[in-house]
Amino acid sequence: MSMMTILRLAATTGLFATSVSAQTPGLDAADRVRLAEAFRLADQVAYPFWPGWRDVPFPILLITADTEFLVRHPNPSADFIPLGHDTVLGSDILSRPRTLPTRIAAALPINGRYTVSIGQQGLLGTSSSTSWVLTLLHEHFHQLQFSDSSYFQEVTRLKSTVGDTSSRWMVDHPFPYDSPPVAASFARLSQALYRALISADGTDFDAAMRAFRVAWQDFRDRLRPEDYAYLDFQLWQEGVPRYLEHKLATLAATGGYEPSAAFRELDDYRPYERLAASFARRNVEDLPELDLARDRREIVYPFGAALALLLDRASPGWKERYSKERFSIFRYFDP
Repeated sequence: MSMMTILRLAATTGLFATSVSAQTPGLDAADRVRLAEAFRLADQVAYPFWPGWRDVPFPILLITADTEFLVRHPNPSADFIPLGHDTVLGSDILSRPRTLPTRIAAALPINGRYTVSIGQQGLLGTSSSTSWVLTLLHEHFHQLQFSDSSYFQEVTRLKSTVGDTSSRWMVDHPFPYDSPPVAASFARLSQALYRALISADGTDFDAAMRAFRVAWQDFRDRLRPEDYAYLDFQLWQEGVPRYLEHKLATLAATGGYEPSAAFRELDDYRPYERLAASFARRNVEDLPELDLARDRREIVYPFGAALALLLDRASPGWKERYSKERFSIFRYFDP
């Protein structure tokens, strides 16, 4: 690579590389814009909304077709090559050849630090840059969940309760998705949750909440304790981050937040209003259509998000309890 080519690359990406080679290409300009938007949305919308989130480190591993770029990591491992410091992202950027699949979005440990490892927009499968940013913040919330070391001790205890110590128990637990009585009870619970979410305040809401609690108890009574513990954990672990995607899109759309001009100029930019409407449809309007046998573990995302939306009305202080009373979202409905 010629010196002129290196200088053009640095000007395009904002990286003035201290070590550049054909094997470690610079960060793509559009990826840099997306990352900068995620940091802005976190600082201006996400952190003020959720207590304690701002204190959690936000390292990211961006996975492209050939290369992985490490951003905001305090202790990179030796297999990463420094590319230089980016003043917009506020971070040194490092790279290594790709080791992970591009269709991944997860908080994975890198040299002792849980790092959002996420495929590049266009490779991950998200529908737009805006959706990609919200997915990134979903995974950043998992970093908050993992930030207390006692989380992992409690997970170990939960695995004993569930009776499954395999490495894939969070995904493959044999929940009774195909049980007709369980599926029918879940359908009634989903409908009761929907009615509570759309009910007016006052008498209508109180009646809808009573019906929701009855449906919830009926559903719980049809499950083995270990299956209920598994589902409650999944709703806590995955449903709340989906709720946060919904809330952040809504707050960005209605609270005066302005995406950067560079982000709006991306070809696949979509307004936050459009994403907020999509989440409202999936997490509220489509609740009566959830099917346990068909949707299986995927139900934890919309159903858990809907539970969190209802908690905003029924128990507004629930977010302060979230990290102290773990692994049971239903308990936040009680004082």
